[in-house]
Amino acid sequence: MKKLTTLLLCLALVCALAVPALADMQKGSKGDDVKELQQRLIDLGYLTGTADGDFGGKTETALKAFQAANGLEETGIATDADTAALYADTAIDSQGNSAAPAAEEPAAEEPAAEEAAAEEPAAEGEAEAAEAEPAEEPAPATPFRTTARDKLTIWGETFMACPATYEGGNDYVYAFARVENTSDKEVAITNPLFEIYDANDDLIKSEEYLTCEPSVLQPGEYAYLYKSMYLEDGIKAADVADYVMDVNIKNDSYYTYTRFPVTVEYIEKDPNNGDRPMIYATITNSTDETVFDMRVIAALMNDIGEVVYVNTNSTNMGLLPGAAVVFPLYVDSTVQSYMETNGITPVSCDAIAFTQNYN
Repeated sequence: MKKLTTLLLCLALVCALAVPALADMQKGSKGDDVKELQQRLIDLGYLTGTADGDFGGKTETALKAFQAANGLEETGIATDADTAALYADTAIDSQGNSAAPAAEEPAAEEPAAEEAAAEEPAAEGEAEAAEAEPAEEPAPATPFRTTARDKLTIWGETFMACPATYEGGNDYVYAFARVENTSDKEVAITNPLFEIYDANDDLIKSEEYLTCEPSVLQPGEYAYLYKSMYLEDGIKAADVADYVMDVNIKNDSYYTYTRFPVTVEYIEKDPNNGDRPMIYATITNSTDETVFDMRVIAALMNDIGEVVYVNTNSTNMGLLPGAAVVFPLYVDSTVQSYMETNGITPVSCDAIAFTQNYN
C-alpha cells in the first residue's frame, strides 16, 4: 500500500510539472509566471513583441482573444482551466489552427564515403578565388504575416509615430500595409481594428476603423491598408511603443468592384508642387461606357517592399470610353518629415484604380 501511495504521489508531481503554474494572473500581475504566459501567447500568435513579465492591457487583450477562440470565458484572467488549455495539443492558435507540434522532418543523409572520396579537390586557383569572393548576402525579404484564418496575407506593414511639424500641433501615428486575398474565394474585408499602446503595455487609444481599398478581393487580388490617428490630451508620439492593426473577412458584400488599368509615377521633388514629393496615377477607362465615381489608392514602397505611404483620391466626373485621367496624390508633410528624419527612401510606387457599386 505504501509503494502504491508513493507511486501516485510521483505521478501527481509529474502532471503538475507538465503545465507551468500560470493560474490566477490578471492585469497588474508580474513575474516569471507572467513571462511564461506571455511567451505561450506569442507562440500561438495572439501577442506580439517580447515577454517582459508585466501583465498589461495588451496581454489581457491577447488572453481574451485566446479564450474566445478556445471556447473559454473571456475574462482576461489566467485560471487553471486557461493554463491547461494554453498548453494542450488541442489549443487553437490565432489563425484557427491546432497548436499540436508538427512531426520533425528527417535529417538529410550524409553523402556516402565513396562519393566524398570520388570528388576531386578544387584547383589551387579556384580555391583562392572561392576564398576571395564571399557568398552573396540573400536579398532582404518583404515582411509579411497572415490573418483572418490564413485567408489574408498582410505584406510590408509599417508604423510611424510622428511628432508634430509645427508648434502647437498634434502628434500623429500612421500605419500602412498591403493585404492580399490568399484564399480560393471572394472575400470582403471587415471588422478592422487599430490600437496603440505605451511602454507599459497599456492601451492609449483604440479605433475600429481604417481605410482598406478596394474592400472586396477576388482570389489573388490585393488592396492597401491605411490608418492615420492624431494624438490628443497631451499624448506624444514618443509615448507610443507598440500597436495592433488587423482586419477580418466575410463572404458577402454590399459592393461590387471594377478595376481599371493604371500607371503611376512618383516625383520626389515636383516643381509644380514647391519641390515637394507627389504621386501621379493615370487611369484609363477600358470599358464601352462612361464611368463615374472613379477612385484610386496609391502606395510608396522602400527597397525591401515595406509600404511607407498610402493615399487616396477620387472624382465623380464621368470618364468617357477610352479616355484617361490623371489623379494627383500628395505626400503628407508629416510623413515626409518622418521619412527624411529616419532615412526612409521610397524606391517604387503602385496604384489601384476602381469603381464600386452597391449590389
